[in-house]
Amino acid sequence: MRTLALLALILASAWATEKRYDGYKVVQVKAKDVPSFQTLAKLYDEQSSIYDFWTEPRSLEEPIDIMVPPAYTETFERLLQTHNLEHRIKIADVQSAIEISRKDQALPTVVQEPRSRSGSLRYKLNWTEYHDYTTIVLFLAELAQNYPDIVTLITIGKTHENREMYMVKISNSQTSNATKNAILVDGGIHAREWIAPAFNTWLIHELVENYAAHPQYLDNLDWYILPVMNPDGYVYSFADDRLWRKNRNPVNGPCVGIDLNRNFGFHWNGKGRICWQRM
Repeated sequence: MRTLALLALILASAWATEKRYDGYKVVQVKAKDVPSFQTLAKLYDEQSSIYDFWTEPRSLEEPIDIMVPPAYTETFERLLQTHNLEHRIKIADVQSAIEISRKDQALPTVVQEPRSRSGSLRYKLNWTEYHDYTTIVLFLAELAQNYPDIVTLITIGKTHENREMYMVKISNSQTSNATKNAILVDGGIHAREWIAPAFNTWLIHELVENYAAHPQYLDNLDWYILPVMNPDGYVYSFADDRLWRKNRNPVNGPCVGIDLNRNFGFHWNGKGRICWQRM
């Protein structure tokens, strides 16, 4: 109980220093014609440092979610009226929404994880809460330890902040052959999108611990799963800024982080790469 109380105190202290989003709104906008769509596309291209597009402008009639800072609320409302853009308030206060969502965030796992009498790890990960990176890594380590014939834990490198990046290979060695197809799954490329690592860990759990329910997925395929592609950003989104999107690699001036989803050779440095997130 004392440990839980201490963890709760630490977490409350971290939340007290976390970046806040009081007064920020998320407005859902829909372009009804080509000129209004072009207005949104231009706003996305030129003012992403101000307006956080949660949905990219892709086509007419497709709703676009935009987070608007309180200092620009009136400017944004004038733009909506001038260009006759259909809109509604989707989130009236982003900070309130973040605080409500705290109930879905698990307490952080201490590094000195208790072990069972057999010496094996006892992972705390479940799929009713969002878990920190340490908890996810302990989950992967336990599966590799308890299912060595199926699970291989692979380190593929280190992040800017010196965190190990872990991938698991899940394969039924009894059915492996040179022609067996493989599937690569990654998630969490954007730090704030916690649902992706949660899904990946659930997928790993299903393939390994519920193998008997669907053996064909492992008998016919090899799986390579990278549950958290952006560990530094993921950790930062838990402790410092719930809406942090990028990694934590410094670039120019006050700008911190690379949007990894704009960091491929195809469409290199594309739209949305502007430094709208700072220290």
